[in-house]
Amino acid sequence: MVYAGPRNGETLQRPKIVSAAAAPVLAHANIADFGVKLSDHPHLTIAAGLKPAQFATAWHALSNTTFSEVFAVEQVMLMKRELSPTCRYAPVRNYWLRTS
Repeated sequence: MVYAGPRNGETLQRPKIVSAAAAPVLAHANIADFGVKLSDHPHLTIAAGLKPAQFATAWHALSNTTFSEVFAVEQVMLMKRELSPTCRYAPVRNYWLRTS
């Protein structure tokens, strides 16, 4: 997977809503067996499911590229999918954030 996110070593405060949504998943006794990876920081996925040669090509093209953007977030969408590579994500619920 190739994605744009915080710089190496840069930490972001985990929003309470993320902790609340992740808690039931992390509490599952066999979570590691499912290969579940949780992301609790904002990021933009650029490419996923790449074969090694495709990843190498993408990394070569993008590794020295910088990207900077600031935007307001008013809501977060929780999505889910079955644990199968062919399944698609489906919306579960929207969480509106306070804007004050």
